[in-house]
Amino acid sequence: MLLYLKRIFRIISLNRWYPFFFLLALFLIYLSHSADKHLKPTLSKNRIVENESKKEIPNFNLEENEHRKKRDDQKLINKLKNIKKNSKINTTPAIKIPNECDWFKELNNQKSDIEISELIKTLPFDNPDGGIWKQGFEIEYNTNQWNKDNKLNIILMPHSHNDPGWLNTFQEYFNSATRGIIDTIVETLIQKQDRKFIWAEMSYLQLWWNQASDDMKSKMKKLILETKQLEIVTGGWVMADEANTYYYAVIDQLIEGHEWLKNNIDPTFRPVHAYANDPFGYSSTMPYILTEMGFDSMMIQRVHYHLKKYLARENKLEFYWKQFWSKESILTHLTPFVLYDVPNTCGPDPKVCCQFDFIRLSQGVNCNSGLNPQAITDSNLDERAKLLLDQYRKKSQLYGNKNHHNLVLIPVGDDFMYRNMRDSLSQFENYEKLMKYLNEKEEFNVNIQWGTLKDYFDKLRENNEKYEIGISSFSGDFFTYADREDHYWSGYFTTRQFYKRLDRLAEGYLRTAEIFYSLNNLFGKDIGGKMSELYKELLVARRNLGLFQHHDGITGTARTYVVKDYTDKLYLALKNSKNVIEYSTSQLLNEQNSQDIIFKIEDVRLEQNSNNNDNLIKLTKEKNSQKIILINSNLNKRNEIITLRVNDPNVQVIKSDGTIFQNIQLSLVWSNTDGGILTDFKNDQNFDQSQYELIFPVDLDPISLTSFTIQLAQEANYLQPVQFYANDLNKLKNFKEITNISIISINFTQINNNSEFIRIKSAQDSEAFFSTKTGLLEKISTKSKDYKTNIKLVKYGTRKSNERSGAYLFLPDGNAVEIDAEYFEWIRVEYNGKLRNRVCVQMTIILHCVEFYPELNDLKKFQIPHFSVWNVVDLRPTYNFELALEIETDIKNNDEIHTDLNGFQFTKRKRYDKLTLQGNVFPMPSGAFIQDSNLRLNLITAQPVGVGTLNPGAIQVFLDRKLEQDDSRGLQQAVNDNVLVSNRFVLFYELIKESKELEKSLEYPSVIFNLMSHDLLSPIVKMLSLSDSIKSSRNFVSQKQHCNLRLFNLRTLGGANEVPLKQEVGLILHRVPYHNCHDDYSIDIGDYYKNECDSKKDLSFQDLFIEAKNFQIKKTYLSLRERENDLDLVKKEDFVFNLVKPMEIKAFRVKFN
Repeated sequence: MLLYLKRIFRIISLNRWYPFFFLLALFLIYLSHSADKHLKPTLSKNRIVENESKKEIPNFNLEENEHRKKRDDQKLINKLKNIKKNSKINTTPAIKIPNECDWFKELNNQKSDIEISELIKTLPFDNPDGGIWKQGFEIEYNTNQWNKDNKLNIILMPHSHNDPGWLNTFQEYFNSATRGIIDTIVETLIQKQDRKFIWAEMSYLQLWWNQASDDMKSKMKKLILETKQLEIVTGGWVMADEANTYYYAVIDQLIEGHEWLKNNIDPTFRPVHAYANDPFGYSSTMPYILTEMGFDSMMIQRVHYHLKKYLARENKLEFYWKQFWSKESILTHLTPFVLYDVPNTCGPDPKVCCQFDFIRLSQGVNCNSGLNPQAITDSNLDERAKLLLDQYRKKSQLYGNKNHHNLVLIPVGDDFMYRNMRDSLSQFENYEKLMKYLNEKEEFNVNIQWGTLKDYFDKLRENNEKYEIGISSFSGDFFTYADREDHYWSGYFTTRQFYKRLDRLAEGYLRTAEIFYSLNNLFGKDIGGKMSELYKELLVARRNLGLFQHHDGITGTARTYVVKDYTDKLYLALKNSKNVIEYSTSQLLNEQNSQDIIFKIEDVRLEQNSNNNDNLIKLTKEKNSQKIILINSNLNKRNEIITLRVNDPNVQVIKSDGTIFQNIQLSLVWSNTDGGILTDFKNDQNFDQSQYELIFPVDLDPISLTSFTIQLAQEANYLQPVQFYANDLNKLKNFKEITNISIISINFTQINNNSEFIRIKSAQDSEAFFSTKTGLLEKISTKSKDYKTNIKLVKYGTRKSNERSGAYLFLPDGNAVEIDAEYFEWIRVEYNGKLRNRVCVQMTIILHCVEFYPELNDLKKFQIPHFSVWNVVDLRPTYNFELALEIETDIKNNDEIHTDLNGFQFTKRKRYDKLTLQGNVFPMPSGAFIQDSNLRLNLITAQPVGVGTLNPGAIQVFLDRKLEQDDSRGLQQAVNDNVLVSNRFVLFYELIKESKELEKSLEYPSVIFNLMSHDLLSPIVKMLSLSDSIKSSRNFVSQKQHCNLRLFNLRTLGGANEVPLKQEVGLILHRVPYHNCHDDYSIDIGDYYKNECDSKKDLSFQDLFIEAKNFQIKKTYLSLRERENDLDLVKKEDFVFNLVKPMEIKAFRVKFN
């Protein structure tokens, strides 16, 4: 009874019941107690549940015990549903929000049975010959372990892996293969009801659906919904890469796939099993995302062969994959062998398994061993069945535990398999003969069937409950992947850098388009019904961005012309997002009732041969002013530096209240110095006398539109002086003519051995020092201390052996070496600026610039000034060349670096010689940091790249690569189609204070890091107004937004026929950890951020929609699919942080009256 009292109070703590309902609920529970207490142990959705009577729970079942409590709580909630439906009870009380410091303290209690960092530390990472299973070991079994009461259950799972672009484009693959594959699957399954299949890519299914007959659509629905023969697994638009992707795009493409299924297959249907057989390594972010979307299990494949061998030997290939910071987990199945094709899935011997790839019979394709498939006949049936069963039995020994190996999953498929009925029937009918024979022969003790992931995981849970096998918990990620020897797939973290940068720009603009389209849909105007038309453009942008998240898209591992096809789709996504933003904001700010677009986005160049004049603000005597609109799509206030290009240096900036900015700065415009190049456009001129760069600081409210006016002024402005340095002043002859501009001071200095440091002001009491020989930053000097910050540009070649670096692999020819002095041309210094000072060095293959922002550093009270680094890289003249940037410091980081996973979370990496140089390079989608007990250096990136701490106290980040050969991983081409690419980084130091109790907090980025990273990837959008009849500003949320709450998205939902829902949106919020332990900060974030972040009051949902009075909120899955629980209703007065805990991403559907 005490147990039930405890549980009812636990429910009450989450729901504000009146006393009457509490007593009635308690009475109901008491009556049902005697009926419930003798229930047999059952399996939960995510874990194995043990009998409650057990007093001791083994370590590997701690997760299961926690889930049992949740399951029982849900039972109580269900019993109270009828009471709840007839009451007006607030389901989410506005209780006092707990101090976030408590969350950090709880991290010490989050443990897993297997932690990847400990495995990597202890395993030798050698590669002895394993015999038949080259990367494994000899497998033995005893036939007596199976009997008529304990048979070997074998699930054969047919599949066809369809890449949405790789060697051919997405559309080409569909026309030549995938359309026929889906037709074939439908017709094959309809023939026999015991046949099964899985399908993953919704992008292809949508194309097929649009051209399928009503009869085929009806058959497809029947196979999915009624007979359950066809299982949709994961249900994303693509099978996303997990190394380079940002979590926004990963989640967005999953939502798009799930929404398509809802609108076309069935409103109640959603996938619950995930399948990722081909991404090149796995992020621990994905299990969290899937869990929040309601998935209960997943299957993965490409994991380092040495880790696979260890997990296989220990029977740990199945585990509950959890986060370091949470007890939630997802049941995960890892395949043991190197690939997912038939030769590598039936068992440890590829020579045997290949003989059972019967599609080779119809295609006339031989096996490498020369032992080819044979059609199954009466004469060979017994011999073939025993040969195959031996492989199944051996594979089964890698799963279960030492006493029970009675379940095994056998994928049956490969890339673009089952293209026609001849292929399909060759596979299915030959296997069906074997299956029938194996099932009928009692001495085999086998139960073999076609199945899907659902069939397998259902059987796994049943098996585990029956035998109490116990499945371990696991924490960590699976990077960096190696498939053999020292062949680490760390090259694709940086391959084709231009398109990775383009991806992040498309994401940022799509997110802004989503948010302001939704705001206009709810609170704005729609003259002439244009919003429905624009929704189709928004849909194309979503799907094109989603397509690029494919594991051969953003990875840069597709053929050249396929990359061009992806690029065209990304440009269209950018163009459509631009159109949506311009129209939506026009309607939100236009004081006239007109469907005219009155805003033009200033800062996106969408054409391949666009030029700088597209973005120029032209002022004349007749038109002496220009209104601009700045869009902040983030929930945090923005204090940033804005740059615009004007045709006249004599200008002033006026706020909407008439206040004139007292502190603006003007500079000359140099070629390729915006740090945000989108196209392969290179200006041969080094400067443009018809343009000037206007720089001014802004303070923008959260989720806001704010206007400013640029106006001609009578008094001339101060232009920032410039100093050039070169070994040979003849290299500067192109710059000499600008010395006749009287309003600017320009000087030229020849470098010699006695030249001192180049010094620029970085903040009020600090300076940055640059080498006169290289133009690269060497240190930052503050009033109290010098901080070594030595930037180097380094290069790698590739091995001289037959196996070399390529699109996937990084196989260097040794350690990095500094690039040759012969590349050096000149240094340009822009100094004495209050808002920005900059040093740029030009080399033949890179323009490298470092920018400091003195006034911003002072405003935000950075104790050590932050700075930006951006590069324009051109590797076209090089041969087998990989360029990296290394930042050397005095930080004693113990060979450790923290890198992010999809921009969602961080993990600690340690450099080990046994992993080789290339094995110590990791993906960096958004940032990294190194630290010791006193100091942390943060690196934030605007594009995904490879990163590592390859020398003590240093971060090395890869900038671009050009390789002249294929690396034998299927692409069959070199990666030498380089274009001019721009990349951008932000760096800053943070001081660390001792805090042993909160040491775990140092595993996480600070609130400053999170804010700066989010701002970098969600840039302020700058627009020119074509009308003066506009509102000066518009705010959509209250001003008390928290520093650690992100508006992940405000997404307009689509209905049938791709029509937008008018009064309903999907609200997705992400709460990043904020270390608010007051006097016991581990990271000293400074007074500015303490004031900004600590002073905020409790935030309600009403604060997120200040223009709405009546709306309803309901918690949903992260996919925005509705849950079935009535208790998911939320009131607008409820506090957001009661529903969104640190690290969590939560989704809601909001309906407006």
